[in-house]
Amino acid sequence: MIIAITGLKGSGKTTVAQYLQKKGFTYLTIPHFLTDEELPTHKISSEMNYVVESITDVEQIDVFREKDDLVLVRVDAPAELRLERLIEQQKQQLGKETSYDEVLAFERNILEDEELVKQQLTPVFKAAQIIIKNESDLDTLQQKLERMLADTSKKFTFKKPSDDSFFMEITQVIAKRSRCVKRKVGALLVKQKRILTIGFDDTPRHIKHCNENGCPGCNKEGLQMQCLCNHAEENVIIQAAYHGVSTQDTTVYTTDSPCLRCTQILINAGIKELVFNEESPLNEMTYALLKEANVSLKPRKMA
Repeated sequence: MIIAITGLKGSGKTTVAQYLQKKGFTYLTIPHFLTDEELPTHKISSEMNYVVESITDVEQIDVFREKDDLVLVRVDAPAELRLERLIEQQKQQLGKETSYDEVLAFERNILEDEELVKQQLTPVFKAAQIIIKNESDLDTLQQKLERMLADTSKKFTFKKPSDDSFFMEITQVIAKRSRCVKRKVGALLVKQKRILTIGFDDTPRHIKHCNENGCPGCNKEGLQMQCLCNHAEENVIIQAAYHGVSTQDTTVYTTDSPCLRCTQILINAGIKELVFNEESPLNEMTYALLKEANVSLKPRKMA
Protein backbone atom coordinates (compact mmCIF):
# COMPACT_ATOMS: atom_id res chain seq x y z
CA MET A 1 0.00 0.00 0.00
CA ILE A 2 1.19 3.52 -0.82
CA ILE A 3 0.05 6.67 0.97
CA ALA A 4 0.87 9.73 -1.15
CA ILE A 5 0.83 13.15 0.47
CA THR A 6 0.15 16.51 -1.14
CA GLY A 7 -0.42 20.02 0.20
CA LEU A 8 0.95 23.54 0.32
CA LYS A 9 4.12 24.64 2.13
CA GLY A 10 3.72 24.72 5.89
CA SER A 11 0.64 22.49 5.88
CA GLY A 12 2.46 19.68 7.70
CA LYS A 13 3.24 17.18 4.93
CA THR A 14 6.61 16.26 6.40
CA THR A 15 5.15 15.84 9.90
CA VAL A 16 2.53 13.45 8.50
CA ALA A 17 5.17 11.51 6.55
CA GLN A 18 7.39 11.19 9.64
CA TYR A 19 4.47 9.90 11.71
CA LEU A 20 3.65 7.27 9.10
CA GLN A 21 7.30 6.18 9.08
CA LYS A 22 6.98 5.51 12.81
CA LYS A 23 4.00 3.34 11.96
CA GLY A 24 6.16 1.18 9.70
CA PHE A 25 5.78 2.91 6.34
CA THR A 26 8.93 3.13 4.22
CA TYR A 27 9.68 6.64 2.95
CA LEU A 28 10.15 7.18 -0.78
CA THR A 29 11.74 10.40 -2.02
CA ILE A 30 10.07 12.12 -4.96
CA PRO A 31 12.52 13.82 -7.36
CA HIS A 32 12.13 17.59 -7.74
CA PHE A 33 9.75 18.39 -10.58
CA LEU A 34 12.44 20.44 -12.38
CA THR A 35 14.72 17.42 -12.73
CA ASP A 36 14.57 14.57 -15.23
CA GLU A 37 14.87 11.91 -12.54
CA GLU A 38 12.35 9.08 -12.66
CA LEU A 39 10.03 8.16 -9.81
CA PRO A 40 11.54 5.49 -7.51
CA THR A 41 9.00 2.82 -8.46
CA HIS A 42 11.75 0.20 -8.84
CA LYS A 43 12.17 0.30 -5.06
CA ILE A 44 8.56 -0.68 -4.37
CA SER A 45 8.07 -4.20 -3.01
CA SER A 46 4.75 -6.00 -2.67
CA GLU A 47 5.75 -6.85 0.90
CA MET A 48 5.97 -3.26 2.15
CA ASN A 49 3.87 -0.17 2.86
CA TYR A 50 5.17 3.18 1.62
CA VAL A 51 4.67 6.90 2.15
CA VAL A 52 5.59 9.42 -0.55
CA GLU A 53 5.64 13.15 0.11
CA SER A 54 5.01 16.16 -2.11
CA ILE A 55 3.06 14.65 -4.99
CA THR A 56 2.90 17.44 -7.60
CA ASP A 57 1.01 16.08 -10.60
CA VAL A 58 -1.65 13.50 -11.49
CA GLU A 59 0.76 11.52 -13.66
CA GLN A 60 2.75 10.64 -10.55
CA ILE A 61 -0.46 9.35 -8.95
CA ASP A 62 -1.15 7.11 -11.94
CA VAL A 63 2.39 5.71 -11.94
CA PHE A 64 2.25 4.77 -8.25
CA ARG A 65 -1.27 3.39 -8.61
CA GLU A 66 0.02 0.91 -11.18
CA LYS A 67 2.44 -0.49 -8.57
CA ASP A 68 0.10 -0.90 -5.58
CA ASP A 69 -3.04 0.27 -3.79
CA LEU A 70 -2.73 4.04 -3.41
CA VAL A 71 -4.39 6.55 -1.07
CA LEU A 72 -3.86 10.23 -1.88
CA VAL A 73 -3.95 12.44 1.22
CA ARG A 74 -4.15 16.22 1.12
CA VAL A 75 -2.84 18.00 4.21
CA ASP A 76 -4.43 21.41 4.68
CA ALA A 77 -4.02 24.29 7.14
CA PRO A 78 -5.11 27.98 7.30
CA ALA A 79 -2.81 30.40 5.45
CA GLU A 80 -1.98 32.35 8.64
CA LEU A 81 -0.91 29.20 10.48
CA ARG A 82 1.15 27.95 7.54
CA LEU A 83 2.98 31.28 7.33
CA GLU A 84 3.71 31.16 11.06
CA ARG A 85 5.24 27.71 10.70
CA LEU A 86 7.30 28.70 7.66
CA ILE A 87 8.60 31.85 9.36
CA GLU A 88 9.58 29.77 12.41
CA GLN A 89 11.33 27.24 10.17
CA GLN A 90 13.24 30.03 8.45
CA LYS A 91 14.27 31.48 11.81
CA GLN A 92 15.64 28.09 12.92
CA GLN A 93 17.50 27.60 9.63
CA LEU A 94 19.07 31.07 9.74
CA GLY A 95 19.81 30.81 13.45
CA LYS A 96 18.73 34.40 14.17
CA GLU A 97 15.67 36.53 14.80
CA THR A 98 13.87 37.71 11.67
CA SER A 99 13.05 41.41 11.34
CA TYR A 100 9.56 42.70 10.56
CA ASP A 101 10.60 43.74 7.04
CA GLU A 102 12.16 40.32 6.42
CA VAL A 103 8.96 38.64 7.58
CA LEU A 104 6.89 40.78 5.20
CA ALA A 105 9.21 40.03 2.28
CA PHE A 106 9.14 36.33 3.13
CA GLU A 107 5.33 36.31 3.30
CA ARG A 108 5.07 38.12 -0.03
CA ASN A 109 7.40 35.63 -1.72
CA ILE A 110 5.51 32.66 -0.26
CA LEU A 111 2.12 34.01 -1.36
CA GLU A 112 3.37 34.76 -4.88
CA ASP A 113 4.92 31.30 -5.07
CA GLU A 114 1.71 29.67 -3.86
CA GLU A 115 -0.35 31.25 -6.61
CA LEU A 116 1.84 29.44 -9.15
CA VAL A 117 1.87 26.24 -7.12
CA LYS A 118 -1.92 26.19 -6.76
CA GLN A 119 -2.31 26.33 -10.54
CA GLN A 120 -0.11 23.27 -10.83
CA LEU A 121 -1.53 21.36 -7.83
CA THR A 122 -5.26 22.00 -8.32
CA PRO A 123 -5.85 18.72 -10.22
CA VAL A 124 -3.89 16.84 -7.54
CA PHE A 125 -5.88 18.48 -4.74
CA LYS A 126 -9.13 17.49 -6.46
CA ALA A 127 -7.95 13.89 -6.76
CA ALA A 128 -7.27 13.58 -3.00
CA GLN A 129 -9.33 10.84 -1.37
CA ILE A 130 -8.68 12.10 2.18
CA ILE A 131 -8.23 15.64 3.50
CA ILE A 132 -6.45 16.10 6.84
CA LYS A 133 -7.00 19.48 8.49
CA ASN A 134 -3.84 20.37 10.39
CA GLU A 135 -5.09 23.44 12.24
CA SER A 136 -4.35 22.54 15.86
CA ASP A 137 -1.58 20.90 17.88
CA LEU A 138 0.50 17.79 17.16
CA ASP A 139 -1.58 15.48 19.36
CA THR A 140 -4.75 16.40 17.48
CA LEU A 141 -3.03 15.77 14.15
CA GLN A 142 -1.80 12.36 15.30
CA GLN A 143 -5.30 11.40 16.46
CA LYS A 144 -6.63 12.29 13.00
CA LEU A 145 -3.92 10.17 11.39
CA GLU A 146 -4.77 7.22 13.65
CA ARG A 147 -8.41 7.45 12.57
CA MET A 148 -7.32 7.70 8.95
CA LEU A 149 -5.20 4.55 9.27
CA ALA A 150 -8.06 2.70 10.98
CA ASP A 151 -10.51 3.67 8.22
CA THR A 152 -7.99 2.86 5.49
CA SER A 153 -7.26 -0.60 6.93
CA LYS A 154 -10.92 -1.53 6.36
CA LYS A 155 -10.39 -1.11 2.60
CA PHE A 156 -6.79 -2.23 2.23
CA THR A 157 -4.72 -4.91 3.89
CA PHE A 158 -1.71 -3.45 5.66
CA LYS A 159 1.37 -5.50 4.85
CA LYS A 160 4.37 -6.29 6.93
CA PRO A 161 7.73 -7.15 5.38
CA SER A 162 8.88 -10.74 5.12
CA ASP A 163 11.62 -11.86 7.49
CA ASP A 164 14.24 -11.47 4.74
CA SER A 165 13.08 -7.94 3.85
CA PHE A 166 12.96 -6.98 7.52
CA PHE A 167 16.48 -8.18 8.27
CA MET A 168 17.90 -6.75 5.05
CA GLU A 169 16.47 -3.35 5.96
CA ILE A 170 18.21 -3.56 9.35
CA THR A 171 21.42 -4.55 7.59
CA GLN A 172 21.24 -1.41 5.43
CA VAL A 173 21.10 0.69 8.62
CA ILE A 174 24.08 -1.21 10.04
CA ALA A 175 26.07 -0.39 6.88
CA LYS A 176 25.78 3.30 7.75
CA ARG A 177 27.93 2.68 10.83
CA SER A 178 30.88 1.60 8.69
CA ARG A 179 33.99 3.73 9.31
CA CYS A 180 35.70 2.55 6.12
CA VAL A 181 36.39 5.32 3.59
CA LYS A 182 36.05 2.93 0.64
CA ARG A 183 33.23 0.51 1.46
CA LYS A 184 29.97 0.86 3.40
CA VAL A 185 28.77 -2.69 3.96
CA GLY A 186 26.63 -4.09 6.76
CA ALA A 187 26.14 -7.71 7.85
CA LEU A 188 23.75 -9.40 10.26
CA LEU A 189 23.90 -12.84 11.89
CA VAL A 190 20.46 -14.35 12.56
CA LYS A 191 19.22 -17.65 13.98
CA GLN A 192 15.57 -18.64 14.32
CA LYS A 193 14.49 -15.05 13.59
CA ARG A 194 16.71 -13.73 16.39
CA ILE A 195 19.53 -11.25 15.76
CA LEU A 196 22.80 -12.54 17.19
CA THR A 197 25.51 -10.10 16.05
CA ILE A 198 26.13 -7.27 13.60
CA GLY A 199 29.17 -6.38 11.49
CA PHE A 200 30.41 -3.54 9.31
CA ASP A 201 33.68 -2.57 7.61
CA ASP A 202 36.31 -1.11 9.91
CA THR A 203 39.79 -1.58 11.35
CA PRO A 204 40.41 -4.05 14.22
CA ARG A 205 39.45 -3.25 17.80
CA HIS A 206 41.63 -0.57 19.52
CA ILE A 207 43.09 0.50 16.15
CA LYS A 208 42.33 3.94 14.72
CA HIS A 209 39.20 3.83 12.60
CA CYS A 210 39.63 3.83 8.85
CA ASN A 211 38.14 7.33 8.52
CA GLU A 212 40.73 8.53 11.06
CA ASN A 213 43.58 7.40 8.78
CA GLY A 214 43.77 4.09 10.63
CA CYS A 215 43.97 2.05 7.43
CA PRO A 216 46.84 2.93 5.04
CA GLY A 217 45.39 0.68 2.34
CA CYS A 218 42.15 2.67 2.13
CA ASN A 219 43.57 6.13 2.74
CA LYS A 220 46.65 6.13 0.49
CA GLU A 221 45.28 6.43 -3.04
CA GLY A 222 47.42 4.91 -5.77
CA LEU A 223 49.86 3.26 -3.35
CA GLN A 224 50.10 -0.50 -2.80
CA MET A 225 49.53 -0.46 0.97
CA GLN A 226 48.24 -3.25 3.19
CA CYS A 227 44.51 -2.87 4.00
CA LEU A 228 43.76 -3.23 7.73
CA CYS A 229 39.96 -3.18 7.45
CA ASN A 230 37.90 -6.24 8.27
CA HIS A 231 34.93 -6.79 5.98
CA ALA A 232 31.40 -6.70 7.39
CA GLU A 233 30.85 -10.44 6.80
CA GLU A 234 34.13 -11.18 8.56
CA ASN A 235 33.27 -8.92 11.50
CA VAL A 236 29.84 -10.44 12.05
CA ILE A 237 31.53 -13.82 12.69
CA ILE A 238 34.33 -12.26 14.77
CA GLN A 239 31.75 -10.56 16.98
CA ALA A 240 30.06 -13.89 17.57
CA ALA A 241 33.38 -15.42 18.62
CA TYR A 242 34.15 -12.45 20.89
CA HIS A 243 30.81 -12.78 22.68
CA GLY A 244 30.74 -16.59 22.76
CA VAL A 245 27.81 -16.98 20.37
CA SER A 246 27.49 -20.13 18.26
CA THR A 247 27.42 -19.50 14.51
CA GLN A 248 26.35 -23.01 13.52
CA ASP A 249 23.22 -23.22 11.31
CA THR A 250 22.82 -19.43 11.17
CA THR A 251 21.85 -17.04 8.39
CA VAL A 252 24.06 -14.12 7.31
CA TYR A 253 22.50 -11.05 5.69
CA THR A 254 24.79 -8.64 3.85
CA THR A 255 24.26 -5.46 1.84
CA ASP A 256 26.95 -6.60 -0.60
CA SER A 257 28.24 -10.10 -1.34
CA PRO A 258 31.18 -11.76 0.40
CA CYS A 259 34.65 -11.87 -1.10
CA LEU A 260 36.52 -15.17 -1.32
CA ARG A 261 38.22 -14.76 2.08
CA CYS A 262 34.93 -13.91 3.82
CA THR A 263 33.25 -16.83 2.06
CA GLN A 264 35.84 -19.23 3.51
CA ILE A 265 35.22 -17.78 6.97
CA LEU A 266 31.43 -18.06 6.63
CA ILE A 267 31.66 -21.68 5.50
CA ASN A 268 33.98 -22.60 8.38
CA ALA A 269 31.66 -20.80 10.79
CA GLY A 270 28.89 -23.21 9.80
CA ILE A 271 26.34 -20.82 8.35
CA LYS A 272 23.48 -22.52 6.52
CA GLU A 273 22.14 -19.57 4.51
CA LEU A 274 23.44 -16.40 2.87
CA VAL A 275 21.11 -13.54 1.90
CA PHE A 276 22.93 -10.95 -0.20
CA ASN A 277 22.38 -7.97 -2.50
CA GLU A 278 21.46 -9.22 -5.96
CA GLU A 279 23.09 -6.11 -7.46
CA SER A 280 26.43 -7.44 -6.17
CA PRO A 281 26.52 -10.95 -7.65
CA LEU A 282 28.84 -13.61 -6.27
CA ASN A 283 31.99 -14.31 -8.29
CA GLU A 284 32.39 -17.77 -9.78
CA MET A 285 34.76 -19.15 -7.15
CA THR A 286 32.71 -17.80 -4.25
CA TYR A 287 29.52 -19.23 -5.73
CA ALA A 288 31.12 -22.61 -6.32
CA LEU A 289 32.46 -22.85 -2.76
CA LEU A 290 29.12 -21.92 -1.18
CA LYS A 291 27.23 -24.41 -3.33
CA GLU A 292 29.71 -27.21 -2.56
CA ALA A 293 29.38 -26.39 1.15
CA ASN A 294 25.56 -26.65 0.82
CA VAL A 295 24.98 -23.05 1.89
CA SER A 296 21.56 -21.85 0.72
CA LEU A 297 21.82 -18.67 -1.40
CA LYS A 298 19.18 -15.93 -1.55
CA PRO A 299 19.92 -12.90 -3.72
CA ARG A 300 17.61 -10.07 -2.62
CA LYS A 301 16.65 -6.81 -4.30
CA MET A 302 17.67 -3.90 -2.07
CA ALA A 303 15.12 -1.18 -1.34
